[in-house]
Amino acid sequence: MKNKKLLVMTEIAILIALSEILSFFSIKLWPNGGSISLEMLPIFLITLKYDIKEGIFAGLLFGLIHSIGGYIFSPLQALLDYPLAFSMIGLAGMFNHLLWQTRKNRWIWLACFLGGILRTIVHVISALLFFSNGNYTAPVITSIVIYNVSYVFPSVVICAWILTIIKKHYLFFEQVTCKK
Repeated sequence: MKNKKLLVMTEIAILIALSEILSFFSIKLWPNGGSISLEMLPIFLITLKYDIKEGIFAGLLFGLIHSIGGYIFSPLQALLDYPLAFSMIGLAGMFNHLLWQTRKNRWIWLACFLGGILRTIVHVISALLFFSNGNYTAPVITSIVIYNVSYVFPSVVICAWILTIIKKHYLFFEQVTCKK
């Protein structure tokens, strides 16, 4: 059991490092953050391979590491935009039991879209709190949502597509249970 937990933690550490490396290879859309990248791919892989707990943990760690070079304006904004936003990706793991029972790709897509939606919601809340100057009108909210959706959802689609290919070829994608 100890060896299995060590293996899981080692794999998570390697995949978090891979997430950070993938974040450097991105299409920059906006000058103050927001780019299309594959940084979420390893986090989705962790949460679908293991469980929600491991996915949230991986997202949290990646968010903390990624915040080091991020755009930080206040501690609460940093917490929302980095660890909390990326932890939301881990909730995609709520579909992993359906994925393993049915082997249907739709669960990968649904899981990825759920993770992307939840991440976007946290980014929108952060933007409303810290960048809207108290202006909560429809045009401001709409522009904040468009800004965040413009880079999160293309990334989600690419990640889901790659995970579908990985699952099809069984590359590195077998279910592992961390429970006793």
